[in-house]
Amino acid sequence: MTKTIVLNIIVIIFSVSTLNALAFYPENDKDFSLLPAYCKAKLKPSSPGEQTRWKKRIGEDFKHVHHFCAALHSYNWTLYNFPSTKSEKSYKLYALRGAVGHAEYMEEHLINKDFVLLPSIYLLKARALADLDKTAEAITYFNKSIAANKKYTKAYIALAKFHLKLGNKTKALATIEQGLKHKPSSKSLKRRHRELISKSIESP
Repeated sequence: MTKTIVLNIIVIIFSVSTLNALAFYPENDKDFSLLPAYCKAKLKPSSPGEQTRWKKRIGEDFKHVHHFCAALHSYNWTLYNFPSTKSEKSYKLYALRGAVGHAEYMEEHLINKDFVLLPSIYLLKARALADLDKTAEAITYFNKSIAANKKYTKAYIALAKFHLKLGNKTKALATIEQGLKHKPSSKSLKRRHRELISKSIESP
């Protein structure tokens, strides 16, 4: 079966699927190398004890974590592949919407509302929504990620980058400065702050 036929089949499936049914799961070592260690422990454990250890670290919601892994894997596909044909572009939409759907599954089924991975789940959903051009929803979830962990530097940086993409340097700078209030020692936030200040000075 050719790649084009496979992609066309996926597009057909996409047209009749719900969000939670979308996305795909990591399968090989290359896939898992781009994901957190708990994904392989959940989906392809080397031993029963490996899952037990991660359940103790993550908590009862470890039983749902494969959905987050599917969301991460689907989003990774969009980062490392650059579709050119109509079918491939449709497949990218499939992957992005799948990432959103599996993130939503996690939100809806979490037992622990202070789940340690919640900031990461919100951030992933925000990025996927941003790539789907759902600006207002994306900003909501970037802010949810920050609210869930005020020291989560990745969320501040991602939101600032999104504001820059939208052409709003002021909001981008304010976002980084907000992050520095909560984590003044962050080297990545300090670097972004210097870059934004420099851009502001250079702008006419």
